[in-house]
Amino acid sequence: AFATALDVELERLMRLRFEIISYPAYDPMARKWNGNGVSRSNLTLFEIAPDAGTPDPHDCSRGKPFRFGGWAQHWLNAGGAMWISPLPATVLHLDHRNNRGADALAKKIAVLLALNWGATRKRCEQSLDVRTLLRRVGELRRPGATTSLHAGRIADRLEEALLRLTELQILPNRLSCEEATSMRAQSRRWFDVWCQGQVSFSKPPFILSDEGVPRTSL
Repeated sequence: AFATALDVELERLMRLRFEIISYPAYDPMARKWNGNGVSRSNLTLFEIAPDAGTPDPHDCSRGKPFRFGGWAQHWLNAGGAMWISPLPATVLHLDHRNNRGADALAKKIAVLLALNWGATRKRCEQSLDVRTLLRRVGELRRPGATTSLHAGRIADRLEEALLRLTELQILPNRLSCEEATSMRAQSRRWFDVWCQGQVSFSKPPFILSDEGVPRTSL
């Protein structure tokens, strides 16, 4: 029964698909670091290995050989440096006790930006439009998926999350969407304009304090 339960969970994980959108990574075809970012779609977390070699006689009879998905060609390639990033404990405890929507969203944003700065440490600032940020943290399921019933809730949660990151001095930021704020106050259609606003993040203190620390390459 335990082996069957594992098989069911593995099948669920293997059905997962995700995409990488313009993320800096090692390019195995060009054999160099691509600072402009690579994009891949329909990636699996892991998959069954077609050629696993001679099986070990001591292996479980129900065992299957697995390998990492296509993302590993970029981030686990011996030819390219793997950059790491520190992450303050404050981020890990954001939704530790009170599972509030704004705290959980703030945590996802902090992790995303920490990973970005782990690869692009020379940048003093990173800017994203609101729609892109929401998509990358999983708040918008697909491009243009804006439901008017939840627009206000999404906006309030994001603005509270950004405020939390600034107040806790984790990730200084500023949100520029004055036009949308005015439209919302006038009960006009504002969500699409709000999604076009810009969120600018300054290099966080935990990145600045880590400058000069040697990086580990895999």
